Amino acid sequence: TILTRVIQLGQECFTYSNPSSGFTMNREQVARAVAALQKYDAQKPRGTEAKLFEDEPSTVLLQLALKLIPPARRNAAKISLPHLLHTSESTVCLFTKVDKKEALKLLEAKGVKGITKVISISKLRKKYKSFEAKRQLASMFDVYLTDVRIYHLLPGLLGKKFYDRKKFPIAIHLNKDDLQSEIQASVTAVRAYIGRGSCISLPVGRVTFTCNQLVENILSATEQISRKISLDNIQSIHVKSSDSIALPILNSLPPGPTVIDATPQSGKRSRLEDDSATDDGPQDPVAKATLPVKKRPKITQSTKRVRGSVVAKKPPARRRQKR
Repeated sequence: TILTRVIQLGQECFTYSNPSSGFTMNREQVARAVAALQKYDAQKPRGTEAKLFEDEPSTVLLQLALKLIPPARRNAAKISLPHLLHTSESTVCLFTKVDKKEALKLLEAKGVKGITKVISISKLRKKYKSFEAKRQLASMFDVYLTDVRIYHLLPGLLGKKFYDRKKFPIAIHLNKDDLQSEIQASVTAVRAYIGRGSCISLPVGRVTFTCNQLVENILSATEQISRKISLDNIQSIHVKSSDSIALPILNSLPPGPTVIDATPQSGKRSRLEDDSATDDGPQDPVAKATLPVKKRPKITQSTKRVRGSVVAKKPPARRRQKR
């Protein structure tokens, strides 16, 4: 079956022993992994019932496992691919802070083209409250952009469907002079978030791409990421689709076998030896240290306790004798 073939392919991953000597990739291994993913996607059982929205083609993801978490970057790294994931025919939605009319005037004044729909933050709060409305919005457009001033408000307004579909909006600055180039670069480039964990995942294409196109995108994306992080920090590289297992295409192995000495060091006893000695052997008597005991003062009629302290009681006043 396809699943067993995918597992066998994963066991034949290419390895290298000295990453510091230079970054090398086995193109044949990458091509075999891509071909297996495309064959697995083609033989998946498809539903026969009619659907309101057509299923989108599966996205091919590149995953890099790191040995150590690199320093966090404030902005995501832009990765340019030779074969674009989104073209000029892709639909683009823009979330703005101002009203729709004011945003359209700004885009027209700066000569921006290619925006399919503009949604203000007030309309997003009123019209897209339900889960079904958010799900439909996540499947209506290919790319989502947002004004950087409202970027921190979108996670609570859009919901998890945008994260599941890898379509969370990209922040842009609407006050830039060359806004068209800013939008074009945001639409065509792929984002790689470095420093947020020990794994980096980014889309490199769709299963509907040709095998050669996917291989070139994977090699180009891996080479660009390797310039931003240390080569010695890469543990493994996998490629997968949206609903398949990850296929390893590169693993980092130690340069030679390492021997671990399990014998205890001299002068130190292991915990098991200490436990066995206390259970089987006689135990040495331990002299208990006696601490000096403070004597409490005797409480008499002339004394009383006030909040844990002993205070002498004043003698009673003498009554004056009447003459």
